[in-house]
Amino acid sequence: SYGEMARFHTRVMDRLAALPGVASVAGTTHLPLASRGAPELDLMLRAVDGPFRDGRGEPLTIPVQSNMATPGYFAAMRIPILDGRAFESGDLRRTEPGVVISATLARTLFGGASPLGRRVQHIRDRRAERRFEIVGVAGDVQARAIEEGATPIFYFPQMRDPEGLPPDSLPIPLRPRAFTYVIRGQQLPSVAAVRAVVREID
Repeated sequence: SYGEMARFHTRVMDRLAALPGVASVAGTTHLPLASRGAPELDLMLRAVDGPFRDGRGEPLTIPVQSNMATPGYFAAMRIPILDGRAFESGDLRRTEPGVVISATLARTLFGGASPLGRRVQHIRDRRAERRFEIVGVAGDVQARAIEEGATPIFYFPQMRDPEGLPPDSLPIPLRPRAFTYVIRGQQLPSVAAVRAVVREID
């Protein structure tokens, strides 16, 4: 379940952050430049109150790469927040969870207008599902290769378990197949040390 997943990753990151020389630890499902094939545009996203329409007069819906990230992810990766803010406590508990979108996605869905406070909606099998409120715009990153340009990215908050929902809840439009830890510090832990932390918790 989402709650169990959040609890596990939170415990791992807390233990990694306590290792000597580690300054910060964050997590994500997709690192920039880590895609081995084409960018994984795995989510159909609609701008509920955006200015653009498709050929049928419906709000513009486009494929994007979904990404889950912890509140400290953007700082750890040195990805600037260009408008609004990064994730904070409470974003996941909203009726319309707070999300961050990339600059390219913001321009595509909202043109030159600020997307802050606007709503986007997940579309599955042509059916409109959960809505999300945009709380921030992050700088663009490339999924596969720098020369291919920026990938439109939708960031969903991976929160600490107490800030999330009950363990049997799945309030997200994706179920991550992998989760990557981002570790910064003067002295990084060895692979063996990281493995030992994971074994200790699971």
